[in-house]
Amino acid sequence: MMANERNVRIILGLLVGVGLSACAHRGPSIPALTQKACHIEWNWADDLRIVEHRVVVWSVKEGKESTPVTTRVPAPASRVGCAEAGAKGVGEWKTTVQACLKNGSCSQPTPPASFQIVGP
Repeated sequence: MMANERNVRIILGLLVGVGLSACAHRGPSIPALTQKACHIEWNWADDLRIVEHRVVVWSVKEGKESTPVTTRVPAPASRVGCAEAGAKGVGEWKTTVQACLKNGSCSQPTPPASFQIVGP
């Protein structure tokens, strides 16, 4: 199984000690996060064939999507801060992750996961 069969999840502030009480929740399917509390995490770090992960983020404003930003994260890391990945600012964002092997081949990207950044 490769990355397209696994999920990307946005880690909520509760895992890093920042509560969500100050965040305005936009909707049930889009987590609202502060920039400091926002991390993108994936769950296939235990696959020793993987040498890097490609995390892609882009913003969505008024139905228009920005140019995606790709960040390469060396394995075995399985988490990156949203700002470090390129999600720098308030608004709605989307992300996908790919797993890449030593020979340069990569999995299909995961389905996009949406999240909302509401403050610093």
